[in-house]
Amino acid sequence: MPLISNVIAAIYFVVMLLSIPIIGAGIWLASKPDNACMKLLQWPVIIIGILILIVAFAGFVGEFWGIPWLKLFCMIGMLIFIILLPALVVFIFTVTNNESNHTVPGRAFLEYRLDDYSGWMRRRVRGSFKWDRIRNCIASTGMCAELHQSYRFAQDFFNARISPLQSGCCKPPTLCGYTFVNPTYWISPTNTTTDMDCLLWRSEQTQLCHACESCKAGLLANLRKEWRRADLILVLKLVALIGVIFVQCFLASIYPLLPLVRNSQAVGSLYMYFQPRALVGKVPTSVSKVAGSVYMYFQPRPLVRKVSSLVSKVVGSVYMYFQR
Repeated sequence: MPLISNVIAAIYFVVMLLSIPIIGAGIWLASKPDNACMKLLQWPVIIIGILILIVAFAGFVGEFWGIPWLKLFCMIGMLIFIILLPALVVFIFTVTNNESNHTVPGRAFLEYRLDDYSGWMRRRVRGSFKWDRIRNCIASTGMCAELHQSYRFAQDFFNARISPLQSGCCKPPTLCGYTFVNPTYWISPTNTTTDMDCLLWRSEQTQLCHACESCKAGLLANLRKEWRRADLILVLKLVALIGVIFVQCFLASIYPLLPLVRNSQAVGSLYMYFQPRALVGKVPTSVSKVAGSVYMYFQPRPLVRKVSSLVSKVVGSVYMYFQR
């Protein structure tokens, strides 16, 4: 098996290893409560990782055992991924570009507003049918109960850095003026503001603020943070794939030169002619063969003699000029 095939097979093996982080990123997203309830990005990421693994394995087998149709399948698959991955990376970056986090005086945690996010992400949580399913899924995760077990006193809770999903779904917005009893139980003020989230808050553990706009915003804030991390992994994978295609094209371009480098002896004297006279005897024969072969390969065949004659005269004149 040629050396170049061995090198390309090794490159495809590295690509197989690089597909594992993509699959891992999809599994990591699926393990998060917010992504598990939304079911948007994790499966596309997992599927892309598996397809890259399959295509790279096909390329590895094709190069190692010299199977032409597997090589062709792998090249086509890599080119498709070079197109699809940038599209997915740009899409994730675009829909998560807007950031919503608002500081609250006297609180370490942040609060979130739905209108600060992109229209595409807002449409994923709007609509009673969509949100009812997501809300029931969020309520079943037990994340609000974790707050109740972790923070007994108001000041401890106010100094806590809770997740965006917990901030939006497990407590009323700070502007409502509710009085803290525990993280999931608050006493309503005498004069409730007209903000809809203040009216939607319920102290029942199955309700809380799961119907609030702030809960939707907290969910999108969580998704944004996790999708950005997955997007970084996709960017690194894209750079690796571009590098693989570049190296493969480079190796394929120099492959036709190898027989010339090994067999051609016709133009070695031309290289020797242009060397300073004191070094002529010291230049290795192999160097002259390589230089002559490369020179012959890139010349138009009918013009080789004319061009070499012209080049010889020009370079000879320049050489003689600097010998004075």
